Amino acid sequence: MNFKKRIIFSSLRYVFWSIGLVMYALNKGDTILSTVFLLLGVLTIYIEDYKLDHSKSLKKHYKEIIPIAFILLIFFLPMTQTLKILLFLLLLAISYLFSLQQIFKEKETV
Repeated sequence: MNFKKRIIFSSLRYVFWSIGLVMYALNKGDTILSTVFLLLGVLTIYIEDYKLDHSKSLKKHYKEIIPIAFILLIFFLPMTQTLKILLFLLLLAISYLFSLQQIFKEKETV
């Protein structure tokens, strides 16, 4: 397993997602650029799963997915843009830390 590449792709994924979500919140709706950044984040998942031969099981990685699911709920809650952006970044940071924790656990077992 190539752990350095997995860490790089995980980092890029969360950077792309945070940029896309912040742009989405600031523009009060969907823009082409925010969609591009969100799709780039999804592309890093594809690269990590298929090019680095590390397929994720949804059951094993629920800790990473729960904060991202809460982000989708934030879109429907009435709150200020600044608060939405802070919650986006907080939840993405939590998901990123869980992702890194899982990578390091797998590294110790190998």
